Amino acid sequence: MMMQRLMLVLLVVLVVGAVPGRAADHVESVANDPTPRSLRRMALLVSANDGGVGRPRLRWTSDDAHAMGAVLTELGGVADSDVYFVVANDNGDVEDALVHLDDDVNAARAAGARVELIVYYSGHSDADGLLLGADRLPWSTLRTRVADMKADVRVVILDSCSSGALVRQKGGKHLPPFSLDDGGGVHGHAFLTSSRDDEPAQESDRVRGSFFTHALISGLRGAADATGDGLVTLNEAYQFAFQETLSRTELAAGGAQHPAYDIQLAGSGEWVVTDLRDSSAGLVLGADVVGRVLLRDEQGRLVAELQKGPTEVLLGVPAGRYDVRVLQPGKAFSTTITVVSGDKTLLSAAALSENAVLATTARGGAANVDGNVAVDVDVGAAVPVRFVFSNAALVVPIESNGLVEGGAHNAFGLALLAGSQRKLTGFNLAVGMNITTETLLGAELAGIANVVGETADGVLVGGVVNVVGTRLRGMALGGGANVVSSVDGALVVGGVNVAKDARGLLLAGAGNVMFGRPEGLQFSGVFNYTPRGFTGAQVAGVVNIGGVDNRGFAFSSVNIHDRFDGAQLGVLNIGGDVSGTQVGLVNIARRVSGAQVGLVNIADHSDAAVGLVNVVGDGIHDVGVMATDLFPAMLALRLGAAHNYGVFEIGWSSWLEDGHQIVTLRAGPGVRFPLDVGGVPLTLDVEAVGGVIHRADNLLTPGLQLATVLRALLRWQALPNLAVFAGPAMNVLVVDHRRTFNMPLTMPFRGQVVDTLLAPGFAIGVDL
Repeated sequence: MMMQRLMLVLLVVLVVGAVPGRAADHVESVANDPTPRSLRRMALLVSANDGGVGRPRLRWTSDDAHAMGAVLTELGGVADSDVYFVVANDNGDVEDALVHLDDDVNAARAAGARVELIVYYSGHSDADGLLLGADRLPWSTLRTRVADMKADVRVVILDSCSSGALVRQKGGKHLPPFSLDDGGGVHGHAFLTSSRDDEPAQESDRVRGSFFTHALISGLRGAADATGDGLVTLNEAYQFAFQETLSRTELAAGGAQHPAYDIQLAGSGEWVVTDLRDSSAGLVLGADVVGRVLLRDEQGRLVAELQKGPTEVLLGVPAGRYDVRVLQPGKAFSTTITVVSGDKTLLSAAALSENAVLATTARGGAANVDGNVAVDVDVGAAVPVRFVFSNAALVVPIESNGLVEGGAHNAFGLALLAGSQRKLTGFNLAVGMNITTETLLGAELAGIANVVGETADGVLVGGVVNVVGTRLRGMALGGGANVVSSVDGALVVGGVNVAKDARGLLLAGAGNVMFGRPEGLQFSGVFNYTPRGFTGAQVAGVVNIGGVDNRGFAFSSVNIHDRFDGAQLGVLNIGGDVSGTQVGLVNIARRVSGAQVGLVNIADHSDAAVGLVNVVGDGIHDVGVMATDLFPAMLALRLGAAHNYGVFEIGWSSWLEDGHQIVTLRAGPGVRFPLDVGGVPLTLDVEAVGGVIHRADNLLTPGLQLATVLRALLRWQALPNLAVFAGPAMNVLVVDHRRTFNMPLTMPFRGQVVDTLLAPGFAIGVDL
């Protein structure tokens, strides 16, 4: 009984619940906060593939984080703008994200909102802390950083090895379960870990993620809704995730996995994790659908998995097309179903088609293998020879195959127009198409296409297209396109490369489309498109487009990236949050921690903007009037970042040259240095401005007439919108030697065609 109560308290930690609409109303009415406030939930989702030297590189951490983000935004009441994805390579990435998140939490609290915070991590760890490349973030540091945040509820979910060590850290205690009276809302913090302090957390290629996160998300999408009311309660979600994780890992290589937790929450109220009733779409599994149910989307990703009994179950999933497989002892059923937006789509047993169960073949026997007629012949060899006649080819091919334990492996395959093999170890040649439904080890050559169902280790060469369902380790050469779920190696194609995850070289004549987060080099004649971002380099003839997290180098005519750490080089660079450099004719960004270098630089914030026109939201934008020793009437515009800017001036003088009205147009850079003088708001502006001078009655006067000034201005911000400045200057004029200017203290340098005149001066004025 005590364990059940503790589990109930634990599930408060997962409270991402109280979703928009009815779920939010439910939570606030039951929790009955004495001072009702608007509710805002934020989620920081961190993934880290690299745990340092000696540890395997994880494949699915980013997928886990994005899957968690999807269920939180679709069913858990977290706005898209309040989900932060971070791919962490070192401690600094996590520290920066926590600082940014803390700022947002404080801002929301200041606006009067109740804030609930979820921090999720998928990656490596050990008994001492998170492992981020060569760095380690100690558990004590993580606990302190989270505890210091001012959110009403602070939740940390860790899916990593030995993460249970976090809850061994002392400084708190398990509290008794809170009462369900109306005494107030829940407040405090909690930590949920996927394993105990001496256990590994395990991921699987089959579920394309970790067992724990996959089970938790399946439960939150409705698999845990034991009562069938459309609400996944805290107890339901935890019980489902705990039992599924344990049952799926009991026989795994890493051993059974037991989640652990540390709860320090107080208050009252019944909480809902996800509300399926108001989801935009849903799939209803009828009561007559019984067995192990697996739901995959169009990309082959396992969206939900559950052991279903004879009760109706609602799964909250986005609208789209799904493959459904139902497994029963000795039987398998499947179908494809389309879930329509704004509706709950019913799947009944009548819509399922029974599939043949894969059978193994003993030596000397005959079997039907994936539609191939197979005949085994004993020729006295160590393994018999199998002749396979494929019904997939217009011209019947003949293949010689060896039999090994676990199924048929083809040592060599030959097909004139098509082929059909379950597993191939060796070499396959086809004029038309090669089909390998499970695994390829070796090489396939096809005049038209290669299709590999699961994994391929080796080389694929297709005249038009190569398709690999799950993973390619090696190289794929295609004349038209390469379509691969995950690749470690190289994709080279004349047309388009399409993949989910990629590590290595992507070379395409037309474009690269990566739906995961590739790592390595991308080269394309036209475009690179990575909606989730990339690590490495993007080079394209026309445009690079990157999503939420990009690190490295991008070179193209146009670069468009949401968040970028590194360098963007192009004619037009567009970035969201940029840490590094933008170099181009036009640079546009929200926030630049680094420098923008270009003809035109535009940003909400930029540490440094170097260019002709700099428009920075929180930077310098002063309009002023001033008088100088040479031009008594001048207008000046200063635009730039916090400490550097560009100056644009137009001036007039009636006495500089006897009998003539003189005008000047000048521009140049400036640097602003803040001064600390007894709390007085002073700065020192150093400017170098140059341009042309001409007679007003003849702006096309021939000859070289240039005016440059170097000046240092002491600037006092007298009022929020009024500054006064003054300071010395040095004037340098390059003019036709036949012209005479009224410049006191002039130092002339005479030439055959032009004279160079140097004279000290001053400037005084006001900025608005």
